[in-house]
Amino acid sequence: ASNDVREEYVEVFNRGELPCDLNGWRLSGGVDFTFPSITIEPGEYRVVAADPGVFAARHPEVTGVLGGWTGQLSDNGEEIRLRDATGALVNSVTYATEGDWGVRVRGPNDLGHRGWIWSVPHDGGGSSLELIGTHRSNDVGQNWAASLVAGGTPGTANSVALGNGPPFIAQVEHRPAVPGSSDPVWITAQVTDENFIGVSVVLHWRVDRAPEFQSLPMADDGQHGDGRPFDQVFGAVLPAQPQSTIVEFYVEARDAGGLVRTWPAAVQPDGEQIANCLYQVDNTGYEGTLPLFRTVLTGAELAEVEENDARGWSVSSDALFNATFISQEAGEFEVRYQTGFRIRGTTSRENAVKNRRVSFSNDRPWHGLRAINVNASFPQSQQLAAAVFRLAGLGAPTARAVRLRENNADRTGGGVYVEAEVINSDFARRQFPLDSNGNVYRSNSDLSYLGDDPAFYRDNRLYVKHTNTSADDWSDLIDLLQALNETPDDQYVSEVYRVWDVPAWIRFFALNTLLSNQETSLGMGKAGDFAMYRGVNDPRFVPVPYDSDSYCGVVGGLESPIWRATRLATVERFLTHPEFAPLYHAEMWRLMGDLLDGGRLDPLIDQLLGPWMDVAGRRQIKDFMAARLAFVKASLPAPALKVTATLPWNAYSYTPTPTTSLVGSADPVLTRAVFANGVAADWDPVLGTWSIPQLPLQPGVNWIFVQAVDDAGREVASKSWSIWRNDQAGHTHLGEVNADTVWAAAEGPHVISGQLVVRPGATLTIQPGSSVFFNGAASLWVEGRLLAEGLATNPICFARSPGTYGFWPSITLQNATNENRLSHATFEYSENQTLLVTNSVLVLEDCTWGAIIGSAIKVRNGSLVARRCRFPNTQWSEVVAGVGTLPGGRFLIEDCRFGVTTGYTDIIDITDTNETSGPVIIRNNVFTGGGDDGVDLDGTAALVEGNFFRNFHKDNTSASESSAIAGGEYAGYPARLTVVRNVFENNDFGMMLKERAEAWIEHNTFLGHT
Repeated sequence: ASNDVREEYVEVFNRGELPCDLNGWRLSGGVDFTFPSITIEPGEYRVVAADPGVFAARHPEVTGVLGGWTGQLSDNGEEIRLRDATGALVNSVTYATEGDWGVRVRGPNDLGHRGWIWSVPHDGGGSSLELIGTHRSNDVGQNWAASLVAGGTPGTANSVALGNGPPFIAQVEHRPAVPGSSDPVWITAQVTDENFIGVSVVLHWRVDRAPEFQSLPMADDGQHGDGRPFDQVFGAVLPAQPQSTIVEFYVEARDAGGLVRTWPAAVQPDGEQIANCLYQVDNTGYEGTLPLFRTVLTGAELAEVEENDARGWSVSSDALFNATFISQEAGEFEVRYQTGFRIRGTTSRENAVKNRRVSFSNDRPWHGLRAINVNASFPQSQQLAAAVFRLAGLGAPTARAVRLRENNADRTGGGVYVEAEVINSDFARRQFPLDSNGNVYRSNSDLSYLGDDPAFYRDNRLYVKHTNTSADDWSDLIDLLQALNETPDDQYVSEVYRVWDVPAWIRFFALNTLLSNQETSLGMGKAGDFAMYRGVNDPRFVPVPYDSDSYCGVVGGLESPIWRATRLATVERFLTHPEFAPLYHAEMWRLMGDLLDGGRLDPLIDQLLGPWMDVAGRRQIKDFMAARLAFVKASLPAPALKVTATLPWNAYSYTPTPTTSLVGSADPVLTRAVFANGVAADWDPVLGTWSIPQLPLQPGVNWIFVQAVDDAGREVASKSWSIWRNDQAGHTHLGEVNADTVWAAAEGPHVISGQLVVRPGATLTIQPGSSVFFNGAASLWVEGRLLAEGLATNPICFARSPGTYGFWPSITLQNATNENRLSHATFEYSENQTLLVTNSVLVLEDCTWGAIIGSAIKVRNGSLVARRCRFPNTQWSEVVAGVGTLPGGRFLIEDCRFGVTTGYTDIIDITDTNETSGPVIIRNNVFTGGGDDGVDLDGTAALVEGNFFRNFHKDNTSASESSAIAGGEYAGYPARLTVVRNVFENNDFGMMLKERAEAWIEHNTFLGHT
């Protein structure tokens, strides 16, 4: 009755002769209500109210009111069902607000044109919708009318009730739908009445612009195209007419008491028959494969349409003119009378060929639709873009190619239009079938927050609400705009996720960029031309792409910037936020590698546009999209981590200052932060660039470790290199260390100029960030203890003196049985072996080797633990070699990565007959290849577990074969190996057991061995 949905109610009337127990009965459809244990007497009315309290305040005189229900009644009509306690359908009514359920009247003056609208006082106008004849069908719109009393007469007899009413007229039809000039035309109509005796039916018709209608009796005799005789279907035949003649007609039915109805009904308030059914003669026929639409208007209304078409876009009217709509598809014709026809669009109204809107009365939709757009502007763009958006999972309106003739005129000269879905409640039901009762908004604005008064958004048409209009509730839109614009930074991310379906909006902006939308719209940083939907079950707003006639190069845009949408402040805040910018980058890469990849997009273009567009036209779109994606890829930051330091070079980048500046780039998809030696960089998630203005440096060689991390702090990429800070000479060391000694980084670099011996009982501690340089053949000999424990962000460097040449011999541990520890250390330019461990204990963690000659580690009756180390490529030298294990010691190599060896040399070569020390353990390492064996174990008990071996191929002239794992005999003891959970890929041999070697092999994977 009003626009307040809380005032809605439904009456249940018992027109039978017996009481009816309603216990367990149910109303369903747009609303849901289950009846309690009550009985409705014959002739009794029962009211079921949406909100009994609100209803009682409006109608205090009504008693026994039931309610409240869930849901709400649709503004545009729907089916309401009444089921009994078993679920059986007792009665249903599909109400509407147009056609037979309303009255056609002249619309308001809209820029000089009025057109036609449906007047329905029961749809928010204060009246209720009342049944006229309770003894007749309640599923016929002609049996309903707006109440004569404001608010209706709930609980009592209806104010419009009649014991006898005029006949009902239904299913008016003309055949053929498109007659030729030699075809007579049959007009039929179904007519029913309470008492059919004495009912007469007359057809009134005239050729367009004739002054008067001619009258022709209609018969139910089976001789006038009416089917079987006496089946209440009446027919009459009209004579053939010349080419392009327009015929106007309506049907009149009169009962024996003189009660009369016409269909279409006379317009009000004048009661004239001037918005009638129409057909037009056409001899041209149609044999095309695309659907053909025809609209037929009277000459007078067509003249109004053409006068309106000739106006500028800003002063043309949206008035709807009366038309008959005829669709022809796959040989089938469908006709809808009393449709509304008008121009549509904004600036496109000035195009030579106009875009059109066709509106159907909601009691007689076409293919389930109350309206369609028939657009002429760049149909290739509209059809393709709509399909791409929909394939990407966004709720875009459907679009397909069609042809249109307006009063037999093809205004395109043989071209095509696109039938595009109108964004309204029909669209919501189709696109969101599980959550279709939400709000659809179309925007002419830019998502700015302009206060909490809904009138400002509504009355200035910044947003147009296309569903639930009678409720006039704009609180969800205002909440969205406030969240996007007014939320403090520390709450912004959570609020955006609350009000927006973030992945959908990211995809929306990405596709607008990739398809190069050139429409003045949100997607290109302008206000307007987008829509949104907010569901009830899922209250997050989702984008609805709208106005798709400027995509894919039809109006240029090859080099449109990829961040152009950020010209709007609200969009800029969203897309450039560190939380959301990576998602935008990722979505563009994903779409370019999937849906928009030429291998998938090109066939889609052919499939959609091939039926009507030539090869050259399709090739132009394909070429544009290929060039567009190339431009976008070139505009996006490269995924690799890059570092730039503008420093001179002398074996190392060098600087005389205590700090240096670094800049670079990183993958914006995965990266959330960049660190250099633990110092956080300034990170730009939009450009994918980072910078550190002042990175502290220690004297000597600084190993700079740059790390890009994701949102969980996990490394996604890293780079390391050296910078030599050469502004101080540091300290020179030679001779013996007889007492505990500490080398501090700030006092460096520490230069060993000859042999330096750490005597038993003494500990040399080298602090994080220190540089230890060896001059010439200088070496470090440790008989006491060495503790060189750096940090990931501040490693220790062992290298030759910068600017010198040659290699230093080694760091030797001799009888150093106290645990020696080296962690987060780097080694460069050693020869023979970097570390020689004899009768000593060494723990290595997170160490890295650069360029060396010879082995990284040699062990002689020692104890070695090496974890998370990175070993270099080598030539003709084992990377790790060992003979014998210190009693009680260990030989554990775990989580390390080994470079490639060349020549007759293994990666790890261990010979050990010591049964007291437990097995050698080689676990969870990566071996990248070599010319001999990956792991060679002779006379050794060993566990080889969880490693990855690949690319071991013989590249030497020895008699030996190449294998990932080899086992043999030493001093009469065969190798005894347990080999589990390893992966072997692309090796000559996965395993080679020689000289009585034994192996337990379980849960390994062998791939591609030669």
